[in-house]
Parts: sequence; structure tokens; C-alpha cells
Amino acid sequence: MAKATSGINGWGTDTQAEYGVVDEERLFEWDTFRSGSDGRDDLSLARTLSSKSADAIHWLKHRFGLPLTVLSQLGVHSAKRTHRAPAVDGRPVPIGWKITSTLKNTIESEYQDKIEVRCGQTVTKLMHKVEADDSKIVIGVQVNEDETINADAVILTT
Repeated sequence: MAKATSGINGWGTDTQAEYGVVDEERLFEWDTFRSGSDGRDDLSLARTLSSKSADAIHWLKHRFGLPLTVLSQLGVHSAKRTHRAPAVDGRPVPIGWKITSTLKNTIESEYQDKIEVRCGQTVTKLMHKVEADDSKIVIGVQVNEDETINADAVILTT
């Protein structure tokens, strides 16, 4: 399974503060929005990513001990905001793998009775119910065309 290895982007983080990097929410939003130029861009999603990015990086660093202490400026970003781990023995740490494996191990060791992790599945349909106000609530997923998994909450990752 491949994972992103360049790092995790965020603005307003303690790592940026330690390096004296000046960044702004609106620049992060704009840079993120511009980077997706395939006609399916959603500014509200870029805004959500931007507003939650520092909290996500803080959570990964301080709850799970992930050393997101190296900053890089990649792609269309207008500031150093790609957080990475320091190299080990001169070799870069594949941070996407490190994040996902750390979270998966934590779920399996601390939440095995509450959260089920499934890898290598093809979700073919979100199962939902329609509320009185016409909003939809996800209640599960259809997997591999023939299996339905009912759940109180569903998190999909790719």
C-alpha cells in the first residue's frame, strides 16, 4: 500500500513558529485551492483543511509523538508548511506511512473494541438514511459489491 511521503501541510503550527515562518490562513486556502486545477475544486473544503491544519499537526505531534519538525516549501505553496520528520541515518522518513501506521497501531491497541479497520477494501456505495429535514446520515458502506457494513460512523481513506 502506498502512502503520500512528501509530508503534511499546515499553517500556524508550533513548528512554523519555531522556525519563524510567517504564514496566513487565506494563503494556505488559496494555495490549496490553486493546486487542484482539474475543475473539481471546492473552496469550502480548502477552507476546512486550512482552518483545521494546525490542530491536526498538533494532535499528531503531541498525542502520538510524531516528529513533524522539518519544514519544506513544496509545489504552489507560498510558505514553508509541509511538515516532515527528520531523516534517519541520512534517509528520509516516509511520513505518510509513519502517520497511517502509527494511527492504525493505536486503534488496534487502544480501541479494538470500538473501531474496526479494514484495508484493501473497495467501497462501492455509502449506505444512508434520509432524515425528516432531507439531510442524509451515513449508516454504513457497501464493500466489494456484495457486503454491507453497518456502522455508527464511517471514515473513508484513500
